[in-house]
Amino acid sequence: MTVTDPFLFLAGQMAIDFVNTEVMLRGEPADLLRSEGDLVRWLVESGGPRLRARAGWLKEAKELRGTCGGRASISLAEESCGSPTSSPSYACWGPLQVRCL
Repeated sequence: MTVTDPFLFLAGQMAIDFVNTEVMLRGEPADLLRSEGDLVRWLVESGGPRLRARAGWLKEAKELRGTCGGRASISLAEESCGSPTSSPSYACWGPLQVRCL
């Protein structure tokens, strides 16, 4: 995998496109989210907010992606949730809210 591996935006829905950050590349499973910077880049490219990366954010996102099993809702709130929070089925980073369905 290289830095130039593009994200896939096939579904037109952030939640499904988020799940699509785990792909098959050249016949091997690959995770396109390798750093907090990748997660921020994915958010911007998907039409989401530009947020500052913070330590642990990538780990939380990957855990939530795995827990949701492809069934998630991602929304942009009008107001920030305040401090970043997460649980096994919910995460909130600023205006971005992710929930397992």
